[in-house]
Amino acid sequence: MTLVVGAIEWGIARRRSTRFLASFNLNWFLAVGVLLIVGQLFVYGTMWLPAERIHRRGGATTIGYVLDSGIVWTTVLVDSNRTIRRVPTDSIQRRVVCQLKDSDIDGEESLLDLLLNRRRQPYPEC
Repeated sequence: MTLVVGAIEWGIARRRSTRFLASFNLNWFLAVGVLLIVGQLFVYGTMWLPAERIHRRGGATTIGYVLDSGIVWTTVLVDSNRTIRRVPTDSIQRRVVCQLKDSDIDGEESLLDLLLNRRRQPYPEC
């Protein structure tokens, strides 16, 4: 990406007979930001939180998305009813990343993985 931006800037400077990097302004930084986000999606797949099976003391299990894991409280977006629940962090015994049924978000390959035919092991089903 850096080479592409540098080549574009060099071409603009050459066409306008100005010095190299003279045309950099806020638009360049916005374009670089967009390219970084698109690059992240291309290389790393989606940006969403993975679903987790949260095992708590007393046998209670919750399937959801951990939004914050603090020292005292852990905040979870519960998958079944889309409510936010705060549970004491010390009551959580184990957290396991898992794949929801009919989900196309968790555990998917990035575009680069698909192009290079690299397959990842799927997460266990929730």
